[in-house]
Amino acid sequence: MIIAVQAVFLRMFIAHLLGDFYLQKDEWVEDKRENIWRSKKLYIHSFLVAALTYPFSLAVLSPGSLSGLMNILSPAPGILP
Repeated sequence: MIIAVQAVFLRMFIAHLLGDFYLQKDEWVEDKRENIWRSKKLYIHSFLVAALTYPFSLAVLSPGSLSGLMNILSPAPGILP
């Protein structure tokens, strides 16, 4: 059980790093600094990190759930195994 929790934490951490440093644009950071809570970019960034974290954590908790989620999100459901 402890290994599963550590694996979920590691995957969530990686997803957050991807969302913060790889996918977040510089203009989003500036907008968040200027407008703080009124920044639309803040909410876009929050949704992006949540959207990344969810599938990353599902991959450990139940491996079949991730492929099911990808089938739902794919343009033509049923193509992914």
